[in-house]
Amino acid sequence: MGPKTELKQILLYMLKLGATGFGGPIALVNYMEKELVERKKIVAPEEFKLGLALAQAAPGPLAGQMSIWLGYIKGGAWGALLSGIAFVLPAFFIVLILSVFYVDYQGLPWVKKIFQGINPAVLAIMMIASVRLSRRVLGVKKLLWAIFMCLAALTAVTRAEIAYAFLAAGLLGLFVYAPPKKQFPGSACLGSFFLGPLTWGAPAAQTLGSTFLFFVKTGAFVFGTGMAIVPFLYKGVVQDYRWLNDAQFLDAVAVSMITPGPLLITVAFIGYLAAGLAGAVLATIGIFTPVYFFTVIPAPYFKRYKDQPQLKAFVDGITAAAVGALAGAVVLLIPQAVPNLKCAVIFLASLILLLGSKFPDAVIVLAAGLAGLLLP
Repeated sequence: MGPKTELKQILLYMLKLGATGFGGPIALVNYMEKELVERKKIVAPEEFKLGLALAQAAPGPLAGQMSIWLGYIKGGAWGALLSGIAFVLPAFFIVLILSVFYVDYQGLPWVKKIFQGINPAVLAIMMIASVRLSRRVLGVKKLLWAIFMCLAALTAVTRAEIAYAFLAAGLLGLFVYAPPKKQFPGSACLGSFFLGPLTWGAPAAQTLGSTFLFFVKTGAFVFGTGMAIVPFLYKGVVQDYRWLNDAQFLDAVAVSMITPGPLLITVAFIGYLAAGLAGAVLATIGIFTPVYFFTVIPAPYFKRYKDQPQLKAFVDGITAAAVGALAGAVVLLIPQAVPNLKCAVIFLASLILLLGSKFPDAVIVLAAGLAGLLLP
């Protein structure tokens, strides 16, 4: 099977995952690994692990970066672009349809009840995927598990993903497992390249052009999960620019969570409410532009030196930090996902079904949403 055939299979899978994948970044990445690494064996385990480390070291949402990385290793920059588009496009059209409905009917009164069912099911998916992912990527190295636990606690306590902690974890892995006898290539600029976007400010957004620029810069502030971008978006679109009010913003987040694909697709809803179809398109392109470049530009470096012990140790440290931060994010979601007895029952039922049945996750999510709508 040649690279072109493998790339075609990746693109088809990304279209399917973008249309049916629920559960947030942990679950989506877990789906990619199970399908492309374990079942079809299109991607080597080490290539997948390398992409996971790159996705956490560079700004961008985890699942979106992994879709771009998987296209890159089979088709270069062009394959990366096609894979990213394939992953985002189905969710974009679904959110666009809901946006039109929202504007026409002035709100989604049934969203809260559906969420009472969907949130516990999504939490169950994320918890299971987090456990499986940590077992696969951390192995038996005690330091990596220590990094995992520290980052999980740090994320849960600070309610944020701290980029410097990821790099510190990578350096710790480097100096413990493979202390360099000399500076390994590119190490001097590694931190500044990945952390440079954190110094960017948010522009005033008045026209379509500046709206696009706002979402480009916003996309550079996401590390690991699209959830990290929600407070930043709230400040920009509600507090600073007043495109949406509080209720509309909550509806935007709700729409992104009841649709498959990346959480960042919520910007399509925001863009549509702010500036119609053009706003939705520009917001979506803008938010994913830095994701593409911060994956593709450092990718050759990661591929070229993937067998170097120093880089492997650095990657192991960042990977442990990444999985720990994702586990911490799961802890943060518990209070809002399981606020009452009804949600607790749905959560436990979803957990049992996920562990003991072969129902697709999407079916369980939809059933949980229906339960939330119908149960008192």
